[in-house]
Amino acid sequence: MFRPRPVADEVFAQAALALLGRQPGAGGPHGQTLGFGAGGASGERSLALKVLDGLGEQEGEVVEVRVIQTGHNLYDVSVARKGAAGAPRVFADVVSEPQAAGPVVRVQTYFPSERILSSVVPQEGDNESKLAVFQHGVKTELALMPPPWYEKALGLKDAAASVVAPMPCKVLKNEVEEGQQVKRGAPLVVIESMKMETVIRSPQDGVIKRLAHKEGDICKAGTVLVLFEEEPAAKEGS
Repeated sequence: MFRPRPVADEVFAQAALALLGRQPGAGGPHGQTLGFGAGGASGERSLALKVLDGLGEQEGEVVEVRVIQTGHNLYDVSVARKGAAGAPRVFADVVSEPQAAGPVVRVQTYFPSERILSSVVPQEGDNESKLAVFQHGVKTELALMPPPWYEKALGLKDAAASVVAPMPCKVLKNEVEEGQQVKRGAPLVVIESMKMETVIRSPQDGVIKRLAHKEGDICKAGTVLVLFEEEPAAKEGS
């Protein structure tokens, strides 16, 4: 029997820096920037990561990581864990250089107490973007979770008359046609964001009224992807 091991806050920080580092950004003398924009620009992103590792003490825990870019390769990273006493742990003014090498992102970050070099490998999953973090010789498996308002778009919540893009993305494939009848949970659209594919599934049984975007289109978060035919109102007295 293996004893469950704790998952350090730095693991979540490195995972977030790696995932955001895969977003298109302006290149600099030390490689691609984090994806917020120009090398010296500021920006802020938040991610929710779930522990999948069966050997971790926190298996199933969902951790929120906020990354603020304050300069070129300079970030403030906060890690908020449910059940943890006190405020989120903040790593201020850390220098980090995410470098993509094929599917692997290598992240070298200078934390206040140590320099950490991690390798992050994204993997595909149904409605979850899974990744493995290799750090200090240990592998930790995580999943990138959709924020609450993304769940509607991913077909995980109640029925809706439309399905929207949960994040900035590229439409890879429309899995349905206009006029087609679909069942709840059926794949509607395949999108790509942060170099990872996500399948958008139908939140309801219904008929496809319109596909708002063709394959190859770039969409902002919240952009309508699929419209359903509205169900006729029930007749009065029926």
